[in-house]
Amino acid sequence: MRIASAAVHFEPAIEALVPGRRGHPDAESNWLNSVLMAGPWTDRPGCIRGLNAKGNSLVGVMDLMDGGYHHAHKLAWDCACAYSTGNWGSINFRRPGPSRSPDEAIAWMEFTISFMRGAIRCPLELLESIPSTVGGLRWFMREFQLANGEPHDYMPALWRGCLQDAFAEPVLTAFNAYPQPARDTLLARWNVLIAKDRRRIEEFSKGAKDKSL
Repeated sequence: MRIASAAVHFEPAIEALVPGRRGHPDAESNWLNSVLMAGPWTDRPGCIRGLNAKGNSLVGVMDLMDGGYHHAHKLAWDCACAYSTGNWGSINFRRPGPSRSPDEAIAWMEFTISFMRGAIRCPLELLESIPSTVGGLRWFMREFQLANGEPHDYMPALWRGCLQDAFAEPVLTAFNAYPQPARDTLLARWNVLIAKDRRRIEEFSKGAKDKSL
C-alpha cells in the first residue's frame, strides 16, 4: 500500500524525469488509466486516500492500482503480478524507456530499489507533506536512502538538467478507447482533474518548506 501511494503521489515528478515517455502506450498513468481511480473523477489525493483505506489488503490495493484495466501490463506501475494465486510476485516499473548505456540501466535500478524501500519506510503522513516535484522526490530519495546508507553511484545522473520545482502531469491515453461522443465528455472531465492537480502541486510547492539539496 505504501509503495502504491508513493507511486501515485510522485507520478508528476517521475514524469518530468522522462519527458520522452509521457503518454507512451507501454507506460500509462495508473491514476488516469485506472477506472477505479480517476475514472470516477477522483483527484490524486483522493486516490491515495483510497489506497490507504485498503490497509494491508494486498488484493484490494492491487485491484485499485490496476483498476480493473484489462491492459494492466501497459501501466507505468504494473501490480497485477504482485499477487497471483496466493503467491508473492513482482511489481513492474515501466516508466523509464530502454537504457542507452550500462550506467543508465544501473541508475534506474538504484532509483527503483531506493524508491520502493523509501516508500516502505516513509510514514504516510510525511509523504503527504512532500511536494510532488523533482525537488520533493530528490528529498524523499535522500531522506530514505538505500538500506545501510548505501551510496547512489549512478542515480544522480537522472536528476541532471531537471529543476527542483519541475513536474509534469501524465498524458491521457485511455480515453482513445471510448467511442464518440462519450470520448469528448470523458476528455473534458479528465482535463478538469489534470488542471486541478497542476494547481494543487504549484500552490503546495510555493508554500512548502524549502527542502533544497
